[in-house]
Amino acid sequence: MNNTQPLSKIDTKYLILEEISEADLYGIIDLRTKKKDNHLTPINASIDAQLEYFNKYKIRRANGIEVYYKIINKAQPKIITGLVRLTEISTPDKFSWESLIVVDGSPPYISLDAMMTIYRIGFERLDKKSCGPWTIPINANTVLNLHKKVGMASEISRDNEAYYMVVSREAFLKRYDFFRKLGYGLYNI
Repeated sequence: MNNTQPLSKIDTKYLILEEISEADLYGIIDLRTKKKDNHLTPINASIDAQLEYFNKYKIRRANGIEVYYKIINKAQPKIITGLVRLTEISTPDKFSWESLIVVDGSPPYISLDAMMTIYRIGFERLDKKSCGPWTIPINANTVLNLHKKVGMASEISRDNEAYYMVVSREAFLKRYDFFRKLGYGLYNI
C-alpha cells in the first residue's frame, strides 16, 4: 500500500514507533545525554532549548518534512528505548533518516527493527527510490559495521568527519526478504 504520508504511530513485532510529544522532552534529554556510545551531535540539555527544538520540529512536521519518533521496546513499554527521525520526506524520489539512538543494553533487534521499519515506510509507503545520503561519524565503527552486515547501504563518499551512505530501493528489496523472515520491519496499517 502506497501512501504519501508517514504514520504517526507504528506497531511492529518488537517495537512501537510513536511520534514524539512535548511530554517526551525530559526522556529525550535523558537518552541523548546519558548514552555511553553516542555519536549524535551534542544537544543543549536544558528543557527550554529542547522545547524550542520541539516547536521548530512541529513546523517541519506540519510542512511534511520529517517525523521524529520515540522507540518503545514492547518488552519494556514504560520507557523510551530510543529515538529516530524520518527526514526529507517531502523531497521527490528520496527520503532519509537520522539520529537513531537506543538506550545502553538494548537488544540488537531494536535497532534492526527500527531500521527496517523506516526503510519500509520510505520505500513502500512513501514510494521513494532512495534513502540518504546520511552520515556515520568516522569513529562510529559499530554503526558502520551494522550497516555492512545488513548489506543494504552503500558508501558514496567519506571525509575526515564521516562516511556518507545511501540505500537504493533495489538494494532494500534485494535484502529485505531475509529480514522480513526474521520479523523485522513488519507493521500493519
